[in-house]
Amino acid sequence: MLSLLPRRALLHHAARPALRSAPRRNAHTEVQKPPGSEKEGGSDDFRPSWVYSLSRLGSHAIIPAVALYAVFLYDWGDQEHVFMPPRRWLAKVKQSYFKLSSEEERMLNAEIVEQRVRRLPPGTRLDLESPPLDQIRAELEASEKELS
Repeated sequence: MLSLLPRRALLHHAARPALRSAPRRNAHTEVQKPPGSEKEGGSDDFRPSWVYSLSRLGSHAIIPAVALYAVFLYDWGDQEHVFMPPRRWLAKVKQSYFKLSSEEERMLNAEIVEQRVRRLPPGTRLDLESPPLDQIRAELEASEKELS
């Protein structure tokens, strides 16, 4: 029978001894636990249930925070990258948030003029058509230069 097998197969079988199953040392199926270690409910986990809730909540908070940091704050370099359009949008929103519209500027200027008028002593005549103080100072400095 050995003569029927190719020579390579004989070398292969000679180099590798037959695998035998070793006898199992722990033949029983259940692990022995110390008395009182079993919990009601059959759970073998030692962690309290709030750990899972906190872990889920943390992952729902941390993952979007990292994504927002990567999109809006992380320095990806000076070249154009995929996060430039959201960054431009954020810059535009910030600029519009801190910039007054023309109507808001008019309202603010009217309120400032009204507050200044209230501070003036009684009987003071107010000319709202007068030029601003900066313009008057510039005209005075120009006239002084012409005289000298």
